[in-house]
Amino acid sequence: MKKTKKILLIISVIVTLSLSIFIHSLSIEQSLTSMKSQSIEEKEIMNINPLIKPKSSMFSRNVTKTGGISIEGGAYDVKIIGSLAYVVGYYNGFSIINISDPRFPKNVGSFTDCETASGIYVSGSYAYLAENENGLGIIDISNPSKPVKVGQYDNYDNYGFEGIFATDVYVSGSYAYVTDWYEGLEIVDISDPTNPIDVEQINYGGQAYGIHVSGSYAYIAGYNAGLQIIDISDPTNQFSVSKFDDGGQALDVYVSGSYAYVTEGEDGFEIIDISTPKIPVKVGEFTECVGARDICVSGSYAFVADYDNGLKVIDISDQANPFEVNQFDDGGYAYRIDISGSYAYVADYDDGLEVLNISDFIGDSSISIFGYNLLFLLSAMAGISVILMFKNRKI
Repeated sequence: MKKTKKILLIISVIVTLSLSIFIHSLSIEQSLTSMKSQSIEEKEIMNINPLIKPKSSMFSRNVTKTGGISIEGGAYDVKIIGSLAYVVGYYNGFSIINISDPRFPKNVGSFTDCETASGIYVSGSYAYLAENENGLGIIDISNPSKPVKVGQYDNYDNYGFEGIFATDVYVSGSYAYVTDWYEGLEIVDISDPTNPIDVEQINYGGQAYGIHVSGSYAYIAGYNAGLQIIDISDPTNQFSVSKFDDGGQALDVYVSGSYAYVTEGEDGFEIIDISTPKIPVKVGEFTECVGARDICVSGSYAFVADYDNGLKVIDISDQANPFEVNQFDDGGYAYRIDISGSYAYVADYDDGLEVLNISDFIGDSSISIFGYNLLFLLSAMAGISVILMFKNRKI
């Protein structure tokens, strides 16, 4: 009898715990549904009267400034690798900033042996710098305190003609993909960083401003030529696959999943479905910008460097209807952005590098119902184990 009572007690505890978890998961699911519905209603209200400020928790989340540091020459581009930020100073090469403590970024090294630069990509022990009229510079950064140039590609002939004007660069494998303002896309073999070699060039009849490589394709923001999609599966034989251009000036592009996000200055940004690269299709746009220059995507949010309007956070959970949920602007001119962990690092020109806390918008905002159901199952299994343990013992 005593043994039976103990078993019944254990079963009761397990059942009660499991039911409470199950009910909790249902309540969370309902609250998420309610939040989504409220968000939609607020978006509709904003479309009618943008002066009305929504009051839900969705809109109470904020971007806050954590730290910052001045950059010589005007912060123009930024790439984050681990605890280091590589920040281009347009008129002063680039600086290497220790961001292990985001509150207090510290300059640990710099490279200033170039006239102007507008883009940077970091891969392994090298930084690849788009040096405008001086082409592509390759800098050894194995010692962050003393970066040293080891290679240069400018494509000048013996008479000083036909040089490229490098605006941006993206590295994949043994190749650097360099956007040339005048000539389109240059592919450079960097397997030997001290001797970069021209592999291929494609001129699609327009300028090239920004680039993102994903898989076998290079996506180019072609300024007046819109979004250009280039097949680079064979870097020695690249070819144009398609383009999307409905006006505007394409300044940069970011690819996430099956979508390309193209910034267009005062026209905001466009969302292009690239699931079939040969047939890009526009699925949405956000136009409430003063000068969208760069964009990064994380989860359901797009983070836009909106020139003198600072950083904008855009909800893109519904690709067809993106809408603004937050903004941070304390002056300066936001040119480029990179995201690492819970922080956005903004190249804010005169204001240098700004470190912004975006933890409110990073990660999956929904709570996994699967997780609660798994906990329910584990609790039940634990209960059965306890019952079997008591059954095989003398109480």
